[in-house]
Amino acid sequence: MDRGILTPESIISKIFSLYVKTHFFHWQSDTIGKHLMLNELYPKLVELNDSIAEHLLGLQIPIRFGTVTVEQPGQFSDEAMMNMINDGCSFAEDLCDYAEQKDLEELCNLASELSQAFVKARLFSTYK
Repeated sequence: MDRGILTPESIISKIFSLYVKTHFFHWQSDTIGKHLMLNELYPKLVELNDSIAEHLLGLQIPIRFGTVTVEQPGQFSDEAMMNMINDGCSFAEDLCDYAEQKDLEELCNLASELSQAFVKARLFSTYK
């Protein structure tokens, strides 16, 4: 995704991609700590994906989403997991910036929840 250019479709594509990677990495994790951390993160992504999608749809009634593209998760590694978590943090910041530019307070609140989920995952990933 090109940072700075967000559309409803790119937002949904990104959050779906983050969910798919998180859930796949959860299955592939090699320690109980990573498994539990990802087990907490992916349901939050499902919840936020739905909330964000419904919010965006409500803003553009009667228009529906166009095509969305979901990135493949790739092979699990500690580096791939951390890249995914950092990508989630960056995306949440971009989403909040988008929401602020469009004066969408509720979307910014949802972006903040998304950021909190990834920041918590980043912290938990450091635990041994």
